[in-house]
Amino acid sequence: MKAKVLQRFRDKDSNKIHEANHFYESNEKRIKELQDLGYLGEVKKEKQQEPKQEPPKQNQSKQKKKKSETAKE
Repeated sequence: MKAKVLQRFRDKDSNKIHEANHFYESNEKRIKELQDLGYLGEVKKEKQQEPKQEPPKQNQSKQKKKKSETAKE
């Protein structure tokens, strides 16, 4: 989960400083704890990427056949 940092803080677990207006990533419990202390804002909703579906590929011999039929006409 990610949440926007409202106030600069040093994370007690990693000892890393997190600046305001950046995003902090952690588990739900830690995010809630920091929100209660006023350091984090609302959780950022992450988009789940759906795999792109490619159109079915035609067999090359069928494509050549169609081209030759078109050329004859």
